[in-house]
Amino acid sequence: MQHSIFLVDDTPYCAWGWELQKTNLEFLDHIDPTYFEYQANTHFAKIDGENKAQAATALRTSYHHGLESFFALICAALQAPDCVVGWFEKYQVYQIRKLVSIIASGSDPISNKLGLGQVSWEGLSSRINKFAYPDDGKVRETQQLFGKLWKRLAREFLEEVNTKEYNHIKHGARVKPGGFFLRCGEEHEEGVALSNEEMTSLGGSKFGTYFFIADRVKDAPRKKEADPHFRLIGHGVNWDPESLVHALCLIALSIQNVISFLKIINGVSSKEVRFLRPEDSDYFEQPWKRSVGVTSMSMDFYPVEEQHITRYDARQLREQSKINTSKK
Repeated sequence: MQHSIFLVDDTPYCAWGWELQKTNLEFLDHIDPTYFEYQANTHFAKIDGENKAQAATALRTSYHHGLESFFALICAALQAPDCVVGWFEKYQVYQIRKLVSIIASGSDPISNKLGLGQVSWEGLSSRINKFAYPDDGKVRETQQLFGKLWKRLAREFLEEVNTKEYNHIKHGARVKPGGFFLRCGEEHEEGVALSNEEMTSLGGSKFGTYFFIADRVKDAPRKKEADPHFRLIGHGVNWDPESLVHALCLIALSIQNVISFLKIINGVSSKEVRFLRPEDSDYFEQPWKRSVGVTSMSMDFYPVEEQHITRYDARQLREQSKINTSKK
């Protein structure tokens, strides 16, 4: 009987099995990094077609999915390389975000099985890509390039508006496709709009999403407990489809390399696994070369302030909800 004791963030677990290592390797074989490349290429091929709005949204969804999948895998490699399958069965998304946030900030130590004192993206890449190439110079460059890539992707993954966008897309596709353009200028006459030519462009994109998010009432008192009163505001997010394609390809390569590293830890010879990277080092910059300028903006045209609302307490809210329900 085999067992593996590991943490998911700071919650302990123990997985048992007669052939735990074999199960772990079988699980790793089931992970298909090329899935994200397929998604990128399939949806981008339709970006100028009749269903371009749906294709763009699907591409954005794949990007969010790829980020979550990669960071789940790398956190599992950090805390449970001998039982990745068990770690995946027990984690919650908020735990991944917490671990990624700690790594990004370097604020606290993370209990791990890789022997890393202070966990960083550079340190993780150095360990994971250690067997990437026989040439030491190529290995060091690969380690640095992936470390920088993962640091950038972590910022995207932790951006709160990106989290909200992903939730809106995957839970019922409740977003309006399309981005926005932002221009500014000083009026010559009050109330008379300037022409586009007279205004300064701050950037924009025809691709993006628009959705509603719950936000606190303006000037609401700060409380420790969650405030049941909130307002709804529109939020727009801009992005570039081609940049997403490049990012997804790099995510796919990252996943492949983490899988290869994990297989080595679980007894597979380094000669039997593959470590991949773009031959051109400049390709690591491709996801960030095409700027859309302003990437997100809240559109709160009619602010709801504390003075505008009646602040009901929890008991009153429950009573009112019962009254409203009974009337139907």
